[in-house]
Amino acid sequence: MELFKKYLIFYGKRFALAFIIAFTILFAFILREPKISFFGNIFENPLYKFVYQQSTFIFFIKYLTFAFSIFAIITIALSIYYKLLNKKKEAKQSKIEESIVNNIMTFLYSEKDLKDIRDNNITDLKTLGKTNFKKKILINLILSIAEQTKGEIREKIVRLAEELNIYAWIEEYIKSPYLEDRILAIKAVSHFKIRGFENIIMKRISSKIPVLRTESFIALIRLNQTKDLSFLMYHDKFISMFDINNIVNTVSELNKKDINYSGLINAKNSRVAIIGVVLARKNKRKEQKYSIRKRLEDNDSDLRREAFIAHAALFGTMTDFNYITERLSNQDDHLKRAVIPYLSSCNDKDLLSSYLNELIVRDSFTVKIEALKLMMSTNFSSVIGYSKSKDPSIVAAFREVSDYNIL
Repeated sequence: MELFKKYLIFYGKRFALAFIIAFTILFAFILREPKISFFGNIFENPLYKFVYQQSTFIFFIKYLTFAFSIFAIITIALSIYYKLLNKKKEAKQSKIEESIVNNIMTFLYSEKDLKDIRDNNITDLKTLGKTNFKKKILINLILSIAEQTKGEIREKIVRLAEELNIYAWIEEYIKSPYLEDRILAIKAVSHFKIRGFENIIMKRISSKIPVLRTESFIALIRLNQTKDLSFLMYHDKFISMFDINNIVNTVSELNKKDINYSGLINAKNSRVAIIGVVLARKNKRKEQKYSIRKRLEDNDSDLRREAFIAHAALFGTMTDFNYITERLSNQDDHLKRAVIPYLSSCNDKDLLSSYLNELIVRDSFTVKIEALKLMMSTNFSSVIGYSKSKDPSIVAAFREVSDYNIL
């Protein structure tokens, strides 16, 4: 019933707005008619003699000016009303939050078992969670505490969520037409690992709304939708770098080991491949470098950059070093600057110094700076000589790097 009310209000507002706009347009044409027919009855238009004297263009200009003025006044009035309403709502919310926090803290730090204090603090919290407004405050606070706690305290907050029947509220919110409800529900599903909503969340990873899409990806990973992240392999929509970073961070946070690296790296969707490449680099999966090599020439610039970085971070032989540096010479400066710091994984310092020297001598100013930075950290004595170079750009790059390192 609550969900039905939400949809009724959500679409009712939109229908009302559409009706007002349609009626405003229709009324302009009605005013141009001398007589108006309504359910078989004919009425004289008292405004016709004023309207008729004006040209159609002038009339519509005046009419639209009048209509927009009325809308502007209504908008200002509503803005003032909702501003005052929000102030009252914030004051009310503050009091409710204080009451909820006091009850939750009493429960969390009580030595009594849940059954022993159910009739007191739990009953109070259930009373607070009767209205939609209070429910949201309660869920948000419980989620906030769950995100920041571990061990016994987190277990107790999960038990509290179960006792308050928050999971039943989640079913209502996850299907809600309101974005804030859906995001709140997905966060709760994610943190409390509530089963049964996977199919709904799976549809949301293709949403055009960035925040909803991000929370959906995180939830599916936390729910362990597929242990090896293979559900991502079948995703055929674009994934932003923001979402990719959130996915990678969530996987790292959960310390997931059973990842289908090969499947992700070789996925048809280049954005999914980026996830596989980044995870392989972070988890030092050297056996994946041959799969990563296939992506060095990809059309997706983000994937190409991450593939170069991952290969540079994972190589272990001189052959690997030569392979990556030969291909790096054909790339743009932005990619070169991103990859150079990862070349420090090369164990042959002479080979590395020789390559860095080539970059310093022949490449652009910004690339020279990155090469000098790396050389300064791996072979400091070799860097000093560049301060006396005959090439002014090398000297300028040296000064830039030396000043940077001094700071």
